[in-house]
Amino acid sequence: MSKAAHPLRLATAALQGRLPPGGAWPGVLEIANRGWLCPALYVGLREADRLKDIPLPVREYLGFIHGRNCDRNRRLRAQLLEAVRALNAAGIEPILLKGAIDLFTAAADDIGTRMLSDLDISIATNEMPRATAALGALGYRRTGNGREMARPDDAGVIEFHDRPSARSAAYLSADLRACSPIEEQDGAAAHIPTATARALHLIVHDMIKEGDYWTFRIDLRHLHDLAGLARSREGIDWQHLRAALSDRHAREALALQARALEDLFAVAIPDDLRPGRNAQWRHSARLACASRSPAAPVLRLTGNLSHGVHRLARGYTWRGSRNLTRQICKRLASPATGSRL
Repeated sequence: MSKAAHPLRLATAALQGRLPPGGAWPGVLEIANRGWLCPALYVGLREADRLKDIPLPVREYLGFIHGRNCDRNRRLRAQLLEAVRALNAAGIEPILLKGAIDLFTAAADDIGTRMLSDLDISIATNEMPRATAALGALGYRRTGNGREMARPDDAGVIEFHDRPSARSAAYLSADLRACSPIEEQDGAAAHIPTATARALHLIVHDMIKEGDYWTFRIDLRHLHDLAGLARSREGIDWQHLRAALSDRHAREALALQARALEDLFAVAIPDDLRPGRNAQWRHSARLACASRSPAAPVLRLTGNLSHGVHRLARGYTWRGSRNLTRQICKRLASPATGSRL
């Protein structure tokens, strides 16, 4: 397979409006489906005025998925605005995270671009009782996940965050509210993190918390988000990211993600973020795993083992041999979750 014919490269090129060869569409659609990016693929081709040039079945399929996602996202946006207004009435100005930001700020024509699984909202720890009560008054109830609240007929759940996870805390210790100006939409007021703060959160979440640096996985949806942030008018302050991701593993994770952005989305990367041999090798391994090459099972097993060893070395508490065995088996067989390839 030539470098240009790699299905992941063809899919990311299509996201930017460049058509793949006619026979490559099945592979492109598979990547887009696995990465939750069919609506974004439709929008990318529409903005490049290339929808008319793609096969009719592909155009109809992408249009159907985009249309249904628009419908769902309109429901999610109404749900988000209602929740934020209820929090405001309780004296809380929340910080929106990840896809909730896109819903809150998107223009009507862009509402269906991103697929979401839930609505992530950050509040202070001491605000949690008031926030829970405010949503409870709207009919929300806690789910099995203690941070989530849901109603039976809604399009998604609301997940509260009051602090970074233990694996993320070292890199997300700065006051997020200080770099999140407040915005208002339809009577709802919420803090929206800057592009650089959003980029830091996405990189830490994927590469460190979820372990993509070790397991050779790519959250293509989040990588697409990062490319959009880098190209936005505000842009990303890469030196700020370097300062925040200061230890060896975090710095290499940043270089690895930067290499993926440069290779797959043609994002300009500062010279001091050029990957060394380790990051370049990991980038090649991620591409191999994403394309399900013959080497992918071995690489995936090696990556899962590496991540497990890293996790054990970073504070595992002994709970007996049975628990250790269970944790090892879980790590070795860890499947992709969400929009990960």
